[in-house]
Amino acid sequence: MKKILVSVIAVLFIAILTVGVTYSFFLVSASGNTSKVAGNAISHNIIFTKGANLTGSLDPSNSRDNSMYTSASIRVTSNSTKPLVDVYINIENIASELGISALKWEVEATKGGNSVTLSPTSGDFASCSHNSVLGSCVTGDRIYVASGYELDTVDTEFKVYIWLDGNEINTDISNATLNASLGAEISKFTGTVLPLEYQQVEYVHFSGNQYINTNENASTYGGNYMVEIEEKHASTSTAMYLFGCGAANTAEGSRCNIRISGSTAKNVDFYVNKSPPTTQGANGISITNKLNLNSRNYIKFTVDTTNVYRKMEVNGTVQESTAAFYSQPTTTFRIAAYNTTTTYTGDIYSVKLYGNGNLIRNFVPCYRRSDGKVGFYDTKNDVFYINGKSGADLTAGPNINA
Repeated sequence: MKKILVSVIAVLFIAILTVGVTYSFFLVSASGNTSKVAGNAISHNIIFTKGANLTGSLDPSNSRDNSMYTSASIRVTSNSTKPLVDVYINIENIASELGISALKWEVEATKGGNSVTLSPTSGDFASCSHNSVLGSCVTGDRIYVASGYELDTVDTEFKVYIWLDGNEINTDISNATLNASLGAEISKFTGTVLPLEYQQVEYVHFSGNQYINTNENASTYGGNYMVEIEEKHASTSTAMYLFGCGAANTAEGSRCNIRISGSTAKNVDFYVNKSPPTTQGANGISITNKLNLNSRNYIKFTVDTTNVYRKMEVNGTVQESTAAFYSQPTTTFRIAAYNTTTTYTGDIYSVKLYGNGNLIRNFVPCYRRSDGKVGFYDTKNDVFYINGKSGADLTAGPNINA
């Protein structure tokens, strides 16, 4: 039965047409040496050269016809930044009968005559993503054949093959047609860690009335967590909460905080799960005169309730404690606050949050290009966080460019 089906389908006609490709397929225009993205200059010059058009008919077969491909070569000039690009098949028009697994694509890439490893290297037209659900490809869909590929000054040629697997055809596809083109878009620039929509900056400045709600809390991880913070602040006699969780009531057991204190703000106090109704220092750690003023500080604290242990490190100085715990914080961790108490004034360069030894938040200072909102981009979960308290917006430090 399969041989009969294949021999009958073999006479059917499927037109495959790949139209010309131009610079317009880049999200950021590549027509000049400099381009503006939401008012921020990004120096790049991308050379995108299309190969021959693929026009013809496909006969069902057991493997691809090596002559049935189209290609594009991409590189940057010597004075350009090195972007990461996504290469895709842009489906401009496709008959509904062709959104099937029998219609295949394969991709190969070479740079300077040498083969480039890509993953995946093949797929089909039944596997387009619609709101994260795979389904038949339709007009307007894209099939990404290469993602996050770093360009350099040597041409990389991408060859995309289209073929029809006769062993999988089980519907009538008489005279069905596909019109498609190869395209590419910049996903981000080398040297930055953020999507193109966000501009990375050196730090985010807090002025004493803002905080970031991390939407994570210690109870999720059995009370075992670790936080790393890089920050800079000036001399002040005001106690400032750099990080915290829990209620504002000093008799509340379920709380934690890192507090910068002292007459010139050179001390760090770390309080966690204190035993009420005693003062908050009952289960705390203090490191005095180790904070720098007006230069960067590295602060790290670890809580391990399983082994009844806590540790704080400030610029290389370590203090530990094995005092008993009272209870676990159940409210969310906040940067530059505990509860809603905000007194921190300074610059925060990075925050990393771990649960049970695993990275759960990686906050990178940035602003959103579309509206200028300043905050932190969590590269672990691809979420952007802005000030969680009403009042003045956060302020961005200098841009970090590739």
